[in-house]
Amino acid sequence: MMLDLGSDESQSGAARTDSAVRWLLASVPLWALAGFFYPLMPALARSPAFQLQQFLTRDAGMTGAVAFRFALAAVSLPLTVLLGACVSAAQCIFLRAVRPWVGRWILAGAGGVIGAAGVAALASLALPAAQPGQNPIGRIIFQVLLRGALLGALASLVQRWSMRGRVRVPVYFVVASLVAGGAAGFGGLALALNALKALR
Repeated sequence: MMLDLGSDESQSGAARTDSAVRWLLASVPLWALAGFFYPLMPALARSPAFQLQQFLTRDAGMTGAVAFRFALAAVSLPLTVLLGACVSAAQCIFLRAVRPWVGRWILAGAGGVIGAAGVAALASLALPAAQPGQNPIGRIIFQVLLRGALLGALASLVQRWSMRGRVRVPVYFVVASLVAGGAAGFGGLALALNALKALR
């Protein structure tokens, strides 16, 4: 008897699903990769954000700090959406059950990361500001863990919701995405900090 890793299609047009192996392969390595690179997103966006900040302070009358925050968010958001869409598209390699609705699946993943970026931004604003002389590393670690976890969890949650009645997306797919995104985000932060120490 051969081990079937294919989709488990039930009779009479009921919702389809895939094996646990396929769901975990579509979750853990992909969201771990995304979570690892997600902390680097502000660094990629910094140069174009600085140019947009100059325009906003010169022509829109914004103050420097507000203009830079707005510019960084405006540049980072498309990059984050692209990241979510790429992960969602790659998931279709493993998940045969979602391939008939690949467009819906990718849009749901991209929409989920927009929600994750918004929730993470609101959560970081709610944190008390670091006082002079305090080490902000604890705050940074919390933000990176939160962003990585939200990235995987909300994208997977919206994907699960979008497939209702079509594909049975298991709850452990969402949980695995949350854990993988958060843990890998912490790994990416640790690598970035070690690189900065080496440059000193």
